[in-house]
Amino acid sequence: MRMSLVLIAATVLLGTGCGDEGTNNPSGSATPAPATSAPAEPRLAAIFAQPGLADFLHTLGSAVDANDIQFLIDNTRFVDVDCDATIAELDGPLECAGAAEGENVPSITWGIWQSEGGYLSQRNYETFVTNSIGLPGGDAARMYAAGQMTLGDDTSPDSIDVVVSGVASLNPRSSSGPARPEPAISLAIAQTEHGWRITEVDSAIVEFVPEFYEWWVPWEQAFPG
Repeated sequence: MRMSLVLIAATVLLGTGCGDEGTNNPSGSATPAPATSAPAEPRLAAIFAQPGLADFLHTLGSAVDANDIQFLIDNTRFVDVDCDATIAELDGPLECAGAAEGENVPSITWGIWQSEGGYLSQRNYETFVTNSIGLPGGDAARMYAAGQMTLGDDTSPDSIDVVVSGVASLNPRSSSGPARPEPAISLAIAQTEHGWRITEVDSAIVEFVPEFYEWWVPWEQAFPG
């Protein structure tokens, strides 16, 4: 099963590129620059070459830079979750608790890397996006990496994951102590009947990208400038 990743209180993705000195980092220490894992380029190039994907990702990056949460909301695919077929306390959206018989809730798949998963309702997803990237300048999220987290499963090669990082207020660092893992979010991007859309959101840690991704590249290499 493909794992999902979404961090409701602390997330990152898309923006100035990895390794910027002092970005979203109160102590001024630099985020470690990711090292590209092999075999990366051929498979990545084949996915980026799909019609419209590179343009969508470039626009997504600009939206994250601008804290444009409405772009993310407008470009997310929501599916109706049958509250009768899910367990609200475990995998269903919160709105399924006490829902009427047969009620459906528009939702997006949500999870945590190597951990539990379920759904976020559209309402809670909008709150999540606002808390994670809809922040004022200085605490802006930034694009970190693009790749595919297959881990040996049969994930379709026509989809791609992007990782956003850098919410300083939710990731305090101290110059006198060890740096904490930097929180992030992972967004799965796939082709839908309405074009390229965000189809899954997961909570992540940037330090786990080399471990969880079979191949990936830093965002600034995929989209220089």
